Amino acid sequence: MSRTLSLALASVASLALLAPTAIAAPAPTDVNEPDAAAAAAAYVATKVAEDGSLGDPGLTADAVLALLAAGGHSTDAMTDYLETRAGDYAGSGGPAAGKLALVAAATGRDATSFGGVDLVAKINESVQADGTCGSWGYALGQALCILGLERA
Repeated sequence: MSRTLSLALASVASLALLAPTAIAAPAPTDVNEPDAAAAAAAYVATKVAEDGSLGDPGLTADAVLALLAAGGHSTDAMTDYLETRAGDYAGSGGPAAGKLALVAAATGRDATSFGGVDLVAKINESVQADGTCGSWGYALGQALCILGLERA
């Protein structure tokens, strides 16, 4: 076994031994996660353009989900913007349709008629025989398809 491989395996083994301790350790007392999340959400909210976008539908959808999670921010204009772009953004299905279906569910809108697009059908149509959602399988894309279908 090479020296580099031996060192790598030893490092991984020592991390594995420390992992339970790290997981059980209390959070640092000088970090206030709710305040940090609120500050991050406020920053994102200041970047929303007049038309409700953050530059493109994917980024806007990410921001909608984040702002909803943080609470205290209206996402109506952003979701309206996403509905106007649904046909282009999620037209071929896959992860984009999954992300918009998740937004629809989180905002109380209809994923089967989001901007005139049936996102659930688009996701279903893009699932390959091997289970890959979209043109190529990657973890986040698969997760978006699954979440979109399950929440819709």
